[in-house]
This record gives sequence, C-alpha cells and structure tokens, in this order.
Amino acid sequence: LEMNVPLSGVSLAHGMAYQAFLRAIPEHYISTARVTRDDPRWRPWRGQLDEASQAYALNVVSQCFTALWKNSYLTGNPLTSLKSVHTKTRAMDTSRALSRADLLWLRESLDDLPGLESTNLTRAALARRTRLILHLLLTTGMRREEVATARFARLEKAVVGGAEQDDEWLLPVVGKGKKERKVPLSGAVVRMIREHHEDAVRIRRLSTDKGVEKRVAAVDADPPLICSLQAPVRKGSRLIDDSAVMAGDNGALGRVGLYKTLKTFIRAHSLPHLVEAKWNLADCKARLDHAAKCDDLAALPSLRASVADLALEVATWTRRSAVSTHWMRHTFALAVLLANPKDEGLKITQQLLGHASITTTAGYLQQDNGVKVEAVRGINPLGD
Repeated sequence: LEMNVPLSGVSLAHGMAYQAFLRAIPEHYISTARVTRDDPRWRPWRGQLDEASQAYALNVVSQCFTALWKNSYLTGNPLTSLKSVHTKTRAMDTSRALSRADLLWLRESLDDLPGLESTNLTRAALARRTRLILHLLLTTGMRREEVATARFARLEKAVVGGAEQDDEWLLPVVGKGKKERKVPLSGAVVRMIREHHEDAVRIRRLSTDKGVEKRVAAVDADPPLICSLQAPVRKGSRLIDDSAVMAGDNGALGRVGLYKTLKTFIRAHSLPHLVEAKWNLADCKARLDHAAKCDDLAALPSLRASVADLALEVATWTRRSAVSTHWMRHTFALAVLLANPKDEGLKITQQLLGHASITTTAGYLQQDNGVKVEAVRGINPLGD
C-alpha cells in the first residue's frame, strides 16, 4: 500500500523500509478505539510495537513470502536476509569514515614517510609495512582480527567469467562466528605483501641468535599477511630472537600491534596540525575579544570569519587524530556501496564485509548523510 507495488514486486529495499516502518509506525495507522474492522475509525495498530512484536511481525510476513515462493508465486523471499531477532540495534557511526579530503591527506602523509627513503633496513621496512597496512585495510575492509590471523599461503587466483585472472587474487579469511569468506586482493597489494615478507626475512637474519633459521623457516612455511618486524618494546633488544614473544608461531603482527602501528602513524601526522590549529584559534579569539572591547568595528567581521574557519580546522584535525583501523572498514564499505547501488550492491557489500545480517550493511547507507546532500544538490524549485 505504501510503496504501491504488488507482492510479486516487493524487493529487499521494500523489506528494509517495512522494517523501518515497524520501528516507527505513522500516527494515521494507529487508533486506540476498540471497534470492528468495518468501522471507519478502525486502524491496524493500537500503538507502537516493542522490539519483540516488531520481530514477530517481520517473521510472520517473511513466512508468508516463503510460502508464496514454495508455491511458485514468487521466485524468492526478499526478506530472508533481514535481521529479525529482537535485540537492541546499536546505531552504526559511519561518520567514522574517511572523506575525499581525508584520503588525500592520508596519501600525502604516506608519500612523505621519511622511512621509505631510508638506507636503514629496519626503518625502511617499518615504513613499508605501515603503507601496506593502510592499503590492505582500505581495499579489503578486513577486520583487525582477520588480518592478524589470515594465512597468506591460502592465497588463490581469482576466477572471473570462467577465466583465471593473472593479477587478481582471493584470500580465505575467518570472520566473526567462525564464518569463512574469500576476500579479493589486487595484484598491487599482493606484491606489497611479498615485498614486506622479504623485509621480515632480512630483518630476522640480522639476529646472531642460533634460532634465526628456524624463525625464517616459520615465516616461509606459513607466512602471515603482516609480520612482526621487532620484538616488543619492553624487551631489552628489539631484534626477534628465541626469547621474543610473538603473537603467533609464524611471527604475525597481532591485532593490538596492527592498531598501534596505524595509530602511531595517524598521530604523528595529525597532532602537530591540531596543536598549531588550537594555538591559532586561541590567538584569534584573543584578538577578537580585544577588538570587541576597543569597539574596532572594522576588524570584527574578518576576525569572526577567521575564528569560524579556525574552529572548523580544529574540528577537522581533532577528527583525523581519532582515525583508527575500523575507519578503514567503514570507508571501504561506503565506497563499495556507492559504486554498486541498489539491492545487488547491498548483497555484495554484505559478502565482502562478512556481515551476518544485511541490515548491518544497510546501516552504512542509512547513516551516510553525504548521499542525501548530493541527492538534493542543485534542486531549487523557486529559482535563483
């Protein structure tokens, strides 16, 4: 009735809209009067539904669609992927995603990493690893735990249209709920991983410890995606020897190490800008207060504009300093959804991210205000 489509025309998007409808039923569908159905005052609902009732209603409708599907009226049940358990849904904060400006800043910061040009093997390897981590997270949307536990030896060539691809790959990973999925990797990222493994082997060979060949063999036999390049900071020597405790037998960098590596990079390239912006804002506010006390009306407009601009700059750098590994996952998800609209895009993104429910995936679109802004851009019925 609301969407003006027959049952056979109901899509996943309609199902999601119905789910949202149940969470906030419009007032014209609600009446508290106890009347028969032929009474003009009759309405389908007598109040808003609690979470259990919402789940029950969704389940009943889904069973109806399943019955219609089994009896060949429909070709499938569009509500199958919807989450129906009556648990509290936490709103996904997809504002924690990188904008185009953020990505430009990130790319420039990576290009300026001093270690990339260093002649010191360890310093150069650490810089290349940071670059790899960012590229890997932004092009796959993998979780930290998945990156830490993935096995590079399981990498396989991608098959597209029945043909094996030369420079496109699939990597099996185990996500939440022990569910396995295959994550696409580009040839460029795979080459960066292999280069990183070569760095890890060379660094391990720097150790004079008698167990070095054993550690090198462990990396070769079961290479992780991201390797530990140094022993933990609380250890006397940063070289990886038999007394160094690693996250895994193959020397994988653990989820905490992944987080710290990224945060160290982010803070190093955002906090100096944030400190400078805060100082400039405080100075500008002081000059504005002085101009106001002295009734310097000519200076007030430009100073107020400068305060507003600097406040925005402070907010930008505050936000960037908070960037973490999960921001990369959100950024990847939004990019895939925007490049693949409609129901097919939702399903593809759900598979790529390993979400159990497509409702979780849809949260990215529901929270992305940028789509709304672009949708109304240029709409001006009254003209200039």
